[in-house]
Amino acid sequence: MSFFISILILVYMLFYIWKNEKYKNINVDELSQIKIISLKNGNSNLMSLKKSSLIIYFSLNCEYCINEINSISLNVKNFNNVDILLVSSDSYENIVNFSTKFNNRKLNFIYDYSGEVKNILGVKNYPSIYIFSRNMKLVKFFKGETPINKILSEIPNE
Repeated sequence: MSFFISILILVYMLFYIWKNEKYKNINVDELSQIKIISLKNGNSNLMSLKKSSLIIYFSLNCEYCINEINSISLNVKNFNNVDILLVSSDSYENIVNFSTKFNNRKLNFIYDYSGEVKNILGVKNYPSIYIFSRNMKLVKFFKGETPINKILSEIPNE
């Protein structure tokens, strides 16, 4: 019986590693070239090379996403030298309406009109949180609502 349990645990661990491995292989070159609509800057590319990036892929129908964005907004002063990109494929009008609740220029709401960002990142759950270093290496991926102190602890000091 314990042998069977050991095998099950091993299979679960291998599946977990395999499932999360794809986040280490995000094609950041492709990601950086995606054309998006930034509510702040208009048409542009997704990521800048000047700072680390915090990308939160969210849905307006997701209560956890709304909580996460509210939490980020309340703690935005702690995100020095970080581009905060809040990306959604919800309708442009709904994203604009939602963004007006936040009077903070550090929050950059982005309309993923083609769904390319979602596909390249492999978003399956909301919110999906990605931290990239300034040299565009994936530092950390969080699935679901995540405490701010955990996110802050993973942001590179660059």
